[in-house]
Amino acid sequence: MLAVPASIVAVLQPFASLFTSLTWAHAQVLLLGTLLAQGPRTVTAALRAMGLSGERRFERYHRVLNRARWSGVRGAQILFGRLIGLLPPPACRWW
Repeated sequence: MLAVPASIVAVLQPFASLFTSLTWAHAQVLLLGTLLAQGPRTVTAALRAMGLSGERRFERYHRVLNRARWSGVRGAQILFGRLIGLLPPPACRWW
């Protein structure tokens, strides 16, 4: 398994609760590979971008998308909450 830099893990950590620990490790690699891949964003392209083109058990990465149980809705809620947290507080005006 490829080690993901700690600075990136810190950004992705809120989403870890969506996955089991093993699936989470594969999901991180896929996410980073997808960001780095050129051309079509496929699992194979993501693995290639991460230097894992020779991975023998590549089907484990495919399972993150087609068999693993995780909620896209819950992921969207986490992302929305993180984005709202980045907004500045509303200006308080008393008229």
